[in-house]
Amino acid sequence: GAAMFGPRMLQYSSDGPKLHLDSEAFAFSKIRVVLGSSAGEWDYVTLEDPDGERGAWEWAKECEVLQFRVGRAGRYKLRYLIDGGYITVGTVVETLDIDVRSPVRSFVVDRHVDADAQINVRWELEFVPPGCMFVFRRDRIRLAERAVSTRTGTATIPAPRAAGEFSFTLQGTNSRDSQMAEEPVTITCSRPFSVQLRHVGAPDDAPQNAMIAAPGAELEVVWGGELIEGVDSIVISPSEHGGMAHVLFSLRCDHAPGAESGRRSLSAPRHVGLYSVVYGVRYNSVTIPAALAHLAVSDRIAPPSEWLPLAPPAADDMTLMLSGSSAEAVSSEFEEEGRRE
Repeated sequence: GAAMFGPRMLQYSSDGPKLHLDSEAFAFSKIRVVLGSSAGEWDYVTLEDPDGERGAWEWAKECEVLQFRVGRAGRYKLRYLIDGGYITVGTVVETLDIDVRSPVRSFVVDRHVDADAQINVRWELEFVPPGCMFVFRRDRIRLAERAVSTRTGTATIPAPRAAGEFSFTLQGTNSRDSQMAEEPVTITCSRPFSVQLRHVGAPDDAPQNAMIAAPGAELEVVWGGELIEGVDSIVISPSEHGGMAHVLFSLRCDHAPGAESGRRSLSAPRHVGLYSVVYGVRYNSVTIPAALAHLAVSDRIAPPSEWLPLAPPAADDMTLMLSGSSAEAVSSEFEEEGRRE
């Protein structure tokens, strides 16, 4: 029957609108809500997401079907309210729980792939959300993507030339928040990349994976690998772990096609600290760290031009060292010999 609420008469009874969907609800799509009978002047319908947050709403008057867009899979709630308006939110007279399902039946990718090979991707969906795609990532960095427009399909993505742990996400939209499935991929390289450092002008200074240098010192970077390309880069990162979020310096390798090694000169950073010198593999528009050398910049080290070469230890000195003689005594002998030179 009718009830009074403020100055208006509520027009709702047990034979009023009955909410229901005209088809199954899938994530990241539109749902069609059917009203079982005509709505009143100020009736409207709201949609709550699985977290209980109210999202979209629509006036119900003169509508037989309302459409709402839903996000991730989960339980949503429709509420039918009467006598809404600018002064009051109205009164809830009917609710309907909706189980929104993921449309993904299967999502399969190659789990182990050689560097620079092809990665196979296969999917099967019950429904294709508008804007559906799969994305190839390393950590949170997007490396490649493909639109998905069919319920079933296959695709191939070239693997990077760098080894590491990667992943594919199947998404309902372009946003990472719309992820529907995720699969990991491990890429291996039979001959990994290498990068080493040496001081320019230092006597008998062999390339090494870790080095201490004076601010602004001239260094030589030596790199190698089976899959190096001229578009790759040498990067100095202020992270000792080779992170690429911030880059101080980047130098394109530009070595000849078919080369398996290269070298370039560069200057150490002018500020004291710990750095990484990274060999970065180019993949699409992204540089992926493939190898790194550690660099400590200290203002307590003399430039290479002031270094004195140390003579190798004599055979009897080596015998003493092996028999447990004091390392401090041996060191003193080297220092004295260096001063004599």
